[in-house]
Amino acid sequence: MQFTAGDFAALLGVRELPRACAALAAGRDFSYERPVGAARERIVRQVREHIDSDKPTRVGQHRADIWESCWQENLDKFVRAGFDAEKLVPDFFKPEQPMRLQQDYVLPRNRKLGLDIAGRHFDFFQPDRALTLPGDSGVLTMAALEQVGARHAPFLEYLLRANPRICVNMEPLAELYDTAKLADDLALRYHRKRGYLDGFLTALRELAAKRRIEILDVRRFFFGSLYHEAYSYVAWRPLLEV
Repeated sequence: MQFTAGDFAALLGVRELPRACAALAAGRDFSYERPVGAARERIVRQVREHIDSDKPTRVGQHRADIWESCWQENLDKFVRAGFDAEKLVPDFFKPEQPMRLQQDYVLPRNRKLGLDIAGRHFDFFQPDRALTLPGDSGVLTMAALEQVGARHAPFLEYLLRANPRICVNMEPLAELYDTAKLADDLALRYHRKRGYLDGFLTALRELAAKRRIEILDVRRFFFGSLYHEAYSYVAWRPLLEV
């Protein structure tokens, strides 16, 4: 099966992709297979056994040194390879593994489905209040807040004070899983065992009820890795105090 530009548009909830994005989708191999029967049962068993083992580690502030060392290792590999862009792919991406698509598992045929950036250290647990944002700023997080578990309040308060024009958080949002579906139930079990982002969307909805923010969109893309979905998003903006 081929995942087309029209499929991407439906996944993203838009009528059609921009021309450049449609050309990118048409020019790459996004074909995949849906495992059935014994092949699918092996994947489900693998996921269950992994969740029930001691391999998934709890995330949180106590792993800050590990985050630093792992990303330093990736940087070192990138530099040693002469700044080869292929080395930017972190080791935790497993191209040989099945993926999640539309609440089930798929096997991509192309294992490489796949800027100028300036960076600085930012601590979600203790945000730097001296870091101010211009009035027309946008804030984007991608699979980053998953590591803070339930301790997202300091970052949310920082954003409320910083008052960016828009915030988009592309993160694993546990509230969006449908546990009546087997793949979703397993993903939520894995999410909770790892201690991933907990209650973030609920907190945003509570802030919206208090009229401190406006939620612009919440969307689940029904796409992810073997064990869970890290790429749902919520778009919102702070409201000035009245």
